[in-house]
Amino acid sequence: MIPKNIRLFRLVCITLALMVVALIATGKLWSRMAVSDLYRTYDNLPGIDATYLRGFPLNDTLTVDVTLLHATDSFGWETLKKDFNIADYPPEALLYVDTASVTFKYAPKCDHSKEKDTVTLNNDVVVFSRSRHDISVFEIQTENQIEAILSYKIKKIKDKTL
Repeated sequence: MIPKNIRLFRLVCITLALMVVALIATGKLWSRMAVSDLYRTYDNLPGIDATYLRGFPLNDTLTVDVTLLHATDSFGWETLKKDFNIADYPPEALLYVDTASVTFKYAPKCDHSKEKDTVTLNNDVVVFSRSRHDISVFEIQTENQIEAILSYKIKKIKDKTL
């Protein structure tokens, strides 16, 4: 027969172990649930693939949260163009514009279809490619992130052209 104190000790240890396992599992589940509202908006929309990257490294010291949206069909692209206020190039400009280029713009965090907010940090950085039907929305909190985003994207563009 096991003494009462030992049984109580075992019960406490098992309870603590179960609590630790539950906290670990909750932490992992919570991190999977922690996505942007923008991602949730497009996650199950037909014609659009949505991806959320939390803590995406821009360089050795800075990270940023990014929502990536890719239109898989023409309806999805039309939806994204409307939601992000992306205009097509006028036909007469197509001779002078690199249609494979990417465009950078600021858009208010609360509504990406509107013109940029006058306070820079009230915006997100939106980078889009008309030819690939891709939109990247960088959630900025500091001025340093803006510079790092521009440097990162320009480096990626240069790498592709070489």
